[in-house]
Amino acid sequence: MEIITHTSGKAIGQIAVLNTLATMEPGEVWITHQDEIKLTYAQVCCSKYGAETGKQFHVSSTKDDGGQITIKRIK
Repeated sequence: MEIITHTSGKAIGQIAVLNTLATMEPGEVWITHQDEIKLTYAQVCCSKYGAETGKQFHVSSTKDDGGQITIKRIK
């Protein structure tokens, strides 16, 4: 897995969630925080990317604000 960041546009330097998901292998876990990416955005990206590619992801997070987000590629 490789964390990919945007290199152009208004999001320069921010994590490119879809591109990062594309680098994940089955069983890999990506742990990030809500101050890096929004939980709802991570969920939407995993759902849409999974629907397009057939890859499956599980997204979970801690309940407090600024909490940890865990994304696991299932298959």
